[in-house]
Amino acid sequence: MRQGTMTLESCKLAAIQGIANAESLEDVYFTMMETQAQLKKQWEEEENESPLPRYTMEELNARIDRAEANIAAGKVYTCEEVHQYLEEKLPWLK
Repeated sequence: MRQGTMTLESCKLAAIQGIANAESLEDVYFTMMETQAQLKKQWEEEENESPLPRYTMEELNARIDRAEANIAAGKVYTCEEVHQYLEEKLPWLK
């Protein structure tokens, strides 16, 4: 979470205080709309901070197609082969 964004608790408190201080239904409405806008902004910021890359279905299908082609061409390694390779290259990890 970025610094400066509202936490869930502070957002809830701001909404409660806004409603408690409201003098009309219109004030309640605008408090809720403001809270919704803040939550939406924070949600979008957090979505953009995802550590995982996002792929379209076309990109995912292309990656699967490449993997299947590599398997069909025998361009794969067994777990044992990878383990042996790592032990040879990184002996301190034994």
